[in-house]
Amino acid sequence: MKKSIIFVICFISCFFLLSCEPGISKNEHICNWVLMETINPTCTETGIKSFKCSICEKVKTEEIPSTGHTPIEGESKVIQPTCSEEGYTLLKCKNCDEYYTDVTSYVSALGHILSNEEYDSYPPTCTEKGYTRRICTRCELPVIDESSYINELGHSLGDGIITKESTCSEFGEKTYHCSVCDADVIELIPKLFHQWDEGIVLEDYSCSSTGMDIYKCKNCDATTNRETKAAHHWQLNKSSGVMECSICGHAMQVGDIGPAGGYVFYDKGRYLDGWRYIEAAPNDLRVINGVPYADSFADGYDASNGTLVSLFAVEAYYHDDEFRYSNGTSTFDSNCTSPDIGKGKQNTDSLYELVKDRPKAAIQYCKELHCNGYSDWFIPSFEELKQLKTALFDPFSYGNRKIIFSDDYGDYLSSTESSNSPRFVCGLRFYSYWEFDSLRMYYDDHGNGGMGLQCVRPCRYL
Repeated sequence: MKKSIIFVICFISCFFLLSCEPGISKNEHICNWVLMETINPTCTETGIKSFKCSICEKVKTEEIPSTGHTPIEGESKVIQPTCSEEGYTLLKCKNCDEYYTDVTSYVSALGHILSNEEYDSYPPTCTEKGYTRRICTRCELPVIDESSYINELGHSLGDGIITKESTCSEFGEKTYHCSVCDADVIELIPKLFHQWDEGIVLEDYSCSSTGMDIYKCKNCDATTNRETKAAHHWQLNKSSGVMECSICGHAMQVGDIGPAGGYVFYDKGRYLDGWRYIEAAPNDLRVINGVPYADSFADGYDASNGTLVSLFAVEAYYHDDEFRYSNGTSTFDSNCTSPDIGKGKQNTDSLYELVKDRPKAAIQYCKELHCNGYSDWFIPSFEELKQLKTALFDPFSYGNRKIIFSDDYGDYLSSTESSNSPRFVCGLRFYSYWEFDSLRMYYDDHGNGGMGLQCVRPCRYL
């Protein structure tokens, strides 16, 4: 029996010894924590207890919360409020013998009582307000009379001179001199946009392979490369009325890249009234510095800072929050109601006469657009817009789209008015199959509508 007990004791002892050897996991035993040191807490600082495992010598600490102050009854100091500072009460702690603030005892500052006597006054300058100081009857100090402030005068500046020319990458500076305070005021001049030259062909495109052109900025030495899409070299076969490639003989069809770099989306089957095909612009109509463009390199303008033109008329065309072709009355009629294919240019021309003297109209921008050497752009009629969507936009397969649009959920506008009175513009929501012929919009200051982004895609007849 004694041998059995001794065996068990030896086994347990060996187990604990082995568990503390190097290579044995510290989690294979339960630590036996022994208190090594205690740092007592004070009224404001926490204390610490330090422990050490008697088996593996692991160390841990525990925080002891601070005790907080304990006030001595009847031991206090009252700090009276002044004109500008709060009052409060100090209590004495029986543990640390220090005074501390009773946070529940604060009393608001009394505020100044100004006399009618003027102590001094300071006139306004170009950049600082003027004011008068008066004597406070309570604290007898000079205090600013808040009712005496006079706004700063502002600088008296001349015409200014350009001290640093702006570049494509850096702001310029225009310096003005104030005739009153003799200070110099610097105004930043916006950066220039890169204005690309006509470019040099590095590698010519072909019917089946892309090319590469290099462009140099007219303002600086910057250069940029532009990949030219694989495209055919189109010319009209007058005997057949078909657009054909002069290189490979391919006959134009829907989905081909047209002469202006956009996609062809309609073929009416014969050459009639000067055209057979309709080509969409490479991008939605955008404007930069008042200049319209539909392609990154249209007429040398950099598209990186372009603003999407989302309305036919941003200003002077509102009536009861409704979007329409309007001169501010409910009786205006532009007579551009044709939705038919082939009528987009006629509609655009008629509407242009109404808006050409009014800035920020997308029809105006479209008529004045120059893109890749072509300037015969128009806003499509309602039926032409439907053909564009059918041919080039697949709402369920982004990768299969022939053309990228500004906003999948956007409302693309046509040049066709509805037959309603007063007139509204017809449009088409590309992502869904919803059509609208009486478009009611609500806009904020940036021309953003409550029905989604209103977009414009210029087109041209071929």
